[in-house]
Amino acid sequence: MRSTIITRFTFLAIAALCLIATGCDEDFLVEKPVTTLTTDVYYKTEAGFEDLVRSCYPLLRNIHQNRTLVLNGTDIFTSGGYGDPKFATPTVNSGPIEQYDVRFNPSLGELQSLWTLLYTEIGRTNTAITRSVDITTMAAALKDARVSEAKFLRALCYFISFSIGAMSPCL
Repeated sequence: MRSTIITRFTFLAIAALCLIATGCDEDFLVEKPVTTLTTDVYYKTEAGFEDLVRSCYPLLRNIHQNRTLVLNGTDIFTSGGYGDPKFATPTVNSGPIEQYDVRFNPSLGELQSLWTLLYTEIGRTNTAITRSVDITTMAAALKDARVSEAKFLRALCYFISFSIGAMSPCL
């Protein structure tokens, strides 16, 4: 019985040693980069520029999912419903988003997260607009359309950020 256990451990030790020995090839440690593509190189291509403009759209979903601030003021999304008898009107002690008083300021968490999203989107669209100068292989009409898309998205984000800033007495 004891020799069976020793034989079993010896076999497992030899198997583990063989497994470790086969994994130590010298070329295993040599780094093989899959690509040397950087943003400076990729965004100068037509496909890279298209991808850059496409990357401006997904953040809009996150911006518009913050419905408390982006869509506030419409009858559908306000908690008070602006005097509609089907909804209770907001009380004096309701949150700063419904009252627009001095509590509606940059320290509000919803504002900070929304402004972070808005200015991330603005930065991304600015990248697309400034990188468009380097694109030489794309058709002029298509390039102008993509730059116009980026400019519209940037203007939309500025509009949302300025309209929220105009609602606050402290911004």
